[in-house]
Amino acid sequence: MQLPDSVYSAIQNLCRQGDDLQQAGDLESAKQSYISALRLLPGPHQEWEAADELTRAYMGGGIGIFMEDDPKYLAFVEKRIGI
Repeated sequence: MQLPDSVYSAIQNLCRQGDDLQQAGDLESAKQSYISALRLLPGPHQEWEAADELTRAYMGGGIGIFMEDDPKYLAFVEKRIGI
């Protein structure tokens, strides 16, 4: 399956924004960008390559950026990367 170009582009932009915010030390805003990107993926989320962008968020920012939100986001990322 392939995402429409507009959705894929929006996900990439949100993930880049999250990366920039994370590097600036604004982890809360970074987390919100990553979660917004995840919400753009039609379910089941695991089937989309774009989910790899969110795996980067986990690897870069660590588990802490997902801890205060719905546990399904952390569970998704952890399942995606096999933790």
